Amino acid sequence: MNKSLNYYIKKFEESVLNMKTDARYQQSDARIQNEFLKLVKTVGFDHITVSQIVKAAEINRSTFYAHYIDKEDLMEKMQLATIEEVLSDLPKLSYENLQNASVIRQRIIGLCEGLYQRRDIFQLFIGPKSDGKFGFRLTNRAQKEFQNNQLDQRITIPAEYVNAMTGSTVINLMVTWMQRNFKETPEEFSEIVGQIAPGIFKNLLNM
Repeated sequence: MNKSLNYYIKKFEESVLNMKTDARYQQSDARIQNEFLKLVKTVGFDHITVSQIVKAAEINRSTFYAHYIDKEDLMEKMQLATIEEVLSDLPKLSYENLQNASVIRQRIIGLCEGLYQRRDIFQLFIGPKSDGKFGFRLTNRAQKEFQNNQLDQRITIPAEYVNAMTGSTVINLMVTWMQRNFKETPEEFSEIVGQIAPGIFKNLLNM
């Protein structure tokens, strides 16, 4: 009996998942990422080639392409994974939680501490030697967070303006903090964000 296309797709996805949980795959991935970051710091993203990454990580090209499509894919995935690391430990963003001052403060403090703990890599991502797309990816992820929790359904103004608002406030505050080399402590910066962000969301959601 002929197996359906969905069967083969499922089998392929299972094989990819098994490969990514394999210890050797993870070790290779760690070497690729570590050496890539060193190259970004020294020569800059624009001047990096896959050949340089492969040589520094002491792997062959086929191993690199088993992990990433190209250096752009590698940079994007590393940036998004780092953002997810920060967001994963935060209280859920919901309409109910946005009405709870304690939860809002907990989320802001957790966000600031998460950024500060990873300040070296965030400064690299936002700096002149990166690919220039980190701010956009950070903004896009924040907008998805808003949409995934269906907060946009509670707002009467067009989503484009909501996205512009969320992208131009909290995200720009965080980017500015990074560009200032994290001059303020996480506690100090949390106070700054706490004076601005809650009021904006409350006005948008008519709380």
